[in-house]
Amino acid sequence: MKKILTIVLSAVLVAGVGFLSVYFYESDFVQAKKVETSIVDNFDISNVEVNIDFIEPLSEDSFQSRLHQMTHQKVSADEKWGSIEITPESVAIIVALLERDGGKYKEKNFYWEVLNDWKVGHFSNAVHVHNTIWNWHNGTVGEAKRLFTPEEEEKFVLNNFR
Repeated sequence: MKKILTIVLSAVLVAGVGFLSVYFYESDFVQAKKVETSIVDNFDISNVEVNIDFIEPLSEDSFQSRLHQMTHQKVSADEKWGSIEITPESVAIIVALLERDGGKYKEKNFYWEVLNDWKVGHFSNAVHVHNTIWNWHNGTVGEAKRLFTPEEEEKFVLNNFR
């Protein structure tokens, strides 16, 4: 009788562990797919309404810092300090900040070139943007080497924003 009880309890334990493993794996998988979708599909800021009235006017250095931190989601670099998630809302905010404050910015044409691509979800310029701003700020470590693969970006988003 004791042997049968041990076998039954072992079977229940194994089944429970198996069920929980599948449950948590599928939950992680679904979450990863949601992140992938939010990064890739339907990136459009045209219907995003933002209110930047509560944000003080930004110096050009502060604007550059925000733009630079957004690139961290897209690029591979040995060192990164700070990050701002790239979402339609965050891109709409930085566009609105440029519209409001950009008249006094020395590099406003560069920012418009960048953000015109970003507004429609084209981020292939992220390494160039990162390294340009990094150079303007005399960066010595953390130069971007390449764009992240989709899997690397997904991992970065999960580790930094979820």
